[in-house]
Amino acid sequence: MAPQDSWPALRGLSVEITGTQLRGQKSHPASPWTRHTTEVVLTGPGSTCGLGEDVNYATPEQQAFQAEGLPPDVRAALLGHHTLESLAHRLDGVDSGPDLPRQPAARLYRRWALESAALDLALQQAG
Repeated sequence: MAPQDSWPALRGLSVEITGTQLRGQKSHPASPWTRHTTEVVLTGPGSTCGLGEDVNYATPEQQAFQAEGLPPDVRAALLGHHTLESLAHRLDGVDSGPDLPRQPAARLYRRWALESAALDLALQQAG
């Protein structure tokens, strides 16, 4: 199956999200530079968790996201039982974090982090 053909097979996949968390990550790809990213952790029933990563390059934006956490409307959109498609539609109506990234691509990275974590969790819950 080609990657662009995956959505029809995945969009109806169920996911139940009961908790959210953000974790700061650091790496050192080139000295003396430190790369800051934010790992999005979504939890579901039992011990399952889904992971996604906001890979925006702007350290101040990553630090603000980690310090302030997910806005209440994003958290409310995530929590509960959804299909991947219904969750994507719920996320369409909310801003994905405090101090939103200035670069358009960086805004997408944050959205993709949320959706990647949801996909990871949905796949685990589906076995």
